[in-house]
This record gives sequence, C-alpha cells and structure tokens, in this order.
Amino acid sequence: TASKKRRILESRVMSTRLMAERIAAADSPPDVLVVASGISFYGDTGNGKAGEASGKGSGFLADVVEAWEDAASPAVEVGVRVVHLRTGVVLGAGGGVLGKLVPLVRAGLGAIPGNGGQVVSWVALDDLVGIYEWVIQSDVSGPVNAVAPAPVSLENLTRALGHTLRRPVFARIPEVVLRRAMGEASGLLLDSQDVVPGKLLSAGYRFLCPTVDDALSWEIKGVPGNTSAKEAEEVVFGLGDSPSQRGELDGTPDAVQVRPALDEADDPPLQVPEDLPIANCARLDRGSAC
Repeated sequence: TASKKRRILESRVMSTRLMAERIAAADSPPDVLVVASGISFYGDTGNGKAGEASGKGSGFLADVVEAWEDAASPAVEVGVRVVHLRTGVVLGAGGGVLGKLVPLVRAGLGAIPGNGGQVVSWVALDDLVGIYEWVIQSDVSGPVNAVAPAPVSLENLTRALGHTLRRPVFARIPEVVLRRAMGEASGLLLDSQDVVPGKLLSAGYRFLCPTVDDALSWEIKGVPGNTSAKEAEEVVFGLGDSPSQRGELDGTPDAVQVRPALDEADDPPLQVPEDLPIANCARLDRGSAC
C-alpha cells in the first residue's frame, strides 16, 4: 500500500539525513560514515550482472535505495568518507531469510518459488561483519557491494538448504500464484539480482564463506565448510563449481585474490577455538575458509 511504501522510504531516508546533517554540523566530524544500503538499487538484473559502477535499476526499492544513499550527502559535502554498503540476502542462523526458511524446510514444507532460475546474491552474516570492519579501516568510499563472490539460483539455494538439513525439497510455487498473492512484493522472490562484489575483490578481501554450501554449513550447523583455499580462489576467478554455486564472475579484475594460492597438501585446516561463539566467526583469520 501507499502508506507502507511511505513508511519504508521514510524509515531509511529520514534517519540517514538526520545523522548526516548532525555530522556535517559537528566541530569534529568522524572520518568515516558507513551507511547500510541494498543491492535492490540495481533492480532486476535479468541475465546480466551488476557492479558498483552499474546504474540504478527500476522499481520502488531501487528508488528507495537511491534516496537512502542521497540522504548522506551533507556528510560527503564536509569531507567525510561515506560508504554505502549495498548488502545482499544475509544468511545468518539468528533470523532473516534463514530464520523463516529453516523451520519450513525442517518440517518438509520447503518449496521453490517460480521457475527457480532467478539469481540470489547473498552474504554470510559473519562475512558481513567482516566487511563492515574492512570498510571502516580501508580508504574505500561510495557504494560497496556486500555480497559473496558466488551467487546462486534460488532453486539451488533452496535445495542446498534442504541438503544441509537433510530434508527433500520437491514442491514449487507457480509464479502466477506468487504474483496474485503478493502483488508488487513478489519481485523480492521472482527477480534476479546477480551482483559482483567488485571493490571487495579488487582489494583482495578474503571471504570466510565464499560458497553458499560453506555459509549454510557454518551458520546452521556451526561446522566449517569444505572449500579449500585453492577452491575458494577458483570461485572468484569463475573456474570453480560447488553443488550449489554458479561461479561466474566475468569481468573480475585479473589481479583479484581472495586468499593466497596454496597447494592442496599445504592448505592448513581451520582451527576453531572451542570457546569461540558462532557469531564471532568474522574474527577468524581471513586466510581460512569458514
């Protein structure tokens, strides 16, 4: 409804503008302002890909993100380094998408929306924490795509979740049913958002969970994934393939390295301290896979 859309817009824009204006008026403004944002800026990418330099897509949420980011302009104008963290679908055991899907899949009610081919750009919760830490300490500014390097189709994401929980996923929800039931909001499930974390890759950021299999294994079971250092590097270069990962990153800079190249025999196993809470995965060495 119009009133709900207004609340969505105002909740993002008004708070960000107030913060930016207060920062601009401060005698000693902070060096950096990190503003939460979303990959909805790019709209439905269809069969293409979107990077930080890509233009705005169409749709209500793309308009919201544009206004959201513009609201930080007062801080930019006084020389504050502003980062807009365009975040994808966050995979974390404590809530969000997994909080809603895990109970359904565990109960045998997992279903694939539409044809399942729509692309999902996601990020593990612990990687997102690490990305926030990285952008604060770096000198990057402007939009930064906070997504993992290996997007997946919605069907593969759903099936990977079923595999992790040892539950079958057979059912499908027809697109026409979703559009009639959800209206404009059905785009959240039916649109593709194939987004590349270009700035993170160019800077050599090392993902803890480079594939969705790693992320689900860690976030749901607390078990580190099986992606080796060499495999993680191949994911970024678009050469690797895991059961639930697309691994297509055309246009990734040749100099990109997620982690040092290691021979399989030299790949050190991840040592997770027994007293380390799952939520602190981001504190682990970035040279180790999650």
